[in-house]
Amino acid sequence: KINDNILELSEYSLDVNLSGNRIQLRFTDGKLLPKVSVYESAGNVILLIATTTSVHRLVFPHPDRLPKHVSTFFLSSSSNVTLPSIFNLHSIPEVNEPWNLAVFSTHCLYASGWLCQDGQVLFALATASGSILLIKLPPPG
Repeated sequence: KINDNILELSEYSLDVNLSGNRIQLRFTDGKLLPKVSVYESAGNVILLIATTTSVHRLVFPHPDRLPKHVSTFFLSSSSNVTLPSIFNLHSIPEVNEPWNLAVFSTHCLYASGWLCQDGQVLFALATASGSILLIKLPPPG
């Protein structure tokens, strides 16, 4: 859910209860643009987010990588199992790393983000003057 400069994320499971499954992120550099792109790789869930003056990549561990301390039989026979959400283990300091963030002075109105196979991220942003700003973020780390 996007509300001005706050992004609220929630994770739900049909099989188990999740702990720490909601986070709120406040972006101080501008208002969030209406589209958040979500990509899934073998090891991660990647969110591409744009504000009026910045772009961000958030990397969360894929649910398959999280520890599962219960058997498959137990999961199918009970809904009282609680496991950690992907948001529960997120490392906040990585949000401000240079490979996950770009800030610019141009005021943008719309954005679209793409995750490339090599881990790079491309953003295309429409500016108020009618031009398109292209930003490339390198692979993480």
